[in-house]
Amino acid sequence: MASYQQNLSVASSQNGNQPTDNPMVAAAQSSAQDAMAFQLWVSEQSHTLGRLKIFHTMAKSINDQQ
Repeated sequence: MASYQQNLSVASSQNGNQPTDNPMVAAAQSSAQDAMAFQLWVSEQSHTLGRLKIFHTMAKSINDQQ
């Protein structure tokens, strides 16, 4: 997650976005970044679980044949 946030801050600095002095805006931006990182992590976990279910089904069918 840290690398995603670092890449996001590098990308925003390259786009010319200036950091704001308003702490509420900074907190909202930080929360949005955390939420996006969490959504990406959940998506990764879902993808991995799908792979494991496919592997389990294949292994079970092979095991049943023996």
